[in-house]
This record gives sequence, C-alpha cells and structure tokens, in this order.
Amino acid sequence: MSRALQAGCFALVTVLLSNNVSAQQAAHPEPQRATTLNVVAGAATDSSETGLAAGMAMGWDATPRFALEGSGSWLDRGYGANAFAAAAKLQVRVRSVRPVVPFVEAGFGLYRAWFDPDSAAIPEFYQQRITATDRSVTDPAFVFGGGVNLFASRRISIRPEIETMLVRGGGQNYFVSTVAARFVYHFEDRPITPARSR
Repeated sequence: MSRALQAGCFALVTVLLSNNVSAQQAAHPEPQRATTLNVVAGAATDSSETGLAAGMAMGWDATPRFALEGSGSWLDRGYGANAFAAAAKLQVRVRSVRPVVPFVEAGFGLYRAWFDPDSAAIPEFYQQRITATDRSVTDPAFVFGGGVNLFASRRISIRPEIETMLVRGGGQNYFVSTVAARFVYHFEDRPITPARSR
C-alpha cells in the first residue's frame, strides 16, 4: 500500500472517529459545573418526637461526580423545644447522567437545641446539661444520608432525601433523622468566548 493511500485512510478514519465522538457528546453532554441554591421541607424525628423541618442550602458541583454543600435547617422538637442544624457535606453521585442522579453524602456540623422553661418533654440526652439560666446546648454532629436528584429541566431539580445526624455530647449519642424534599435551582457556569482579535 502506498504512503499516499495510507495517509488518506488515516485521515478518513480520524475524521469519522472525531465526528462519532462529537455526536456522542451532543447526545449525552457532561453536566456542567454549577452553583446550586435550594429550599427544603420535611419531617425530623428522634426517639420520642417527630416535627417539621425546614431550611436552605447552597452547593457547588466541583465535578460531575462530587459536590460540596452547606446547609442550615430549623427543626420543631415538640412543645417548647426547637433546634437548629448546620452542616458542610460532601455529596458523591452514584451516576452523573441526567435526568435521574442518585447520590450519597456525609458531613460535619453543629446541632443547637433550646428549651422553653415550660417545655413538656426534654430528651434524656439534654436533661443533665441544661440549667434554669441556660436552656440551650450546642454539640458537634456528623451527617450521613442519600437521595436522588430528579431533573425537571436543565436548571431545576427536585431532590427527595433521607439524612441521619449523629449528635455527640456529654459522652452520649443522640440521633435525629430527617425525611425531606429539596427544590433545587442550578446556576450553571458558562464558558466565556474569547474576544476575537482585530
């Protein structure tokens, strides 16, 4: 086979492969990096009480597989008792192809509980650590959970999820689990087209 024919075959194969790769990328584009903002509503439960949970979070998609998120939530812990949970979490996507993107997550944060003087029920975890003058306690907490991003469009997704927070204080563990749904808006990063040289 002549060198000219070899070069021609090589060029043809290169063009066909590049067109095939481009077509595949167009059909299944990789998710872009994005900043996300979401609101959440659901229910939080411990060993004795179930109540409303609501909050907000902001996240950043570092790669198609990994995202970082900071969240804050208010939790109703029954008559005369409330809590606030804040956490920084790493999310790992099990698969990154839209529209269904399941994930698992883990993180660290703080859990603050406070009780009114006439609070009806104070968990044993707090009974020895509150006083008549200071009825609030802040403890470190570890968060574990998972869920699924259901994309309704390129920028909007609904995210049902389950989280468990392990609160550590006074040599004891206290567990609070949350079942919730998040409404997520994705602010996608867009590449800037370089200005044409004049």
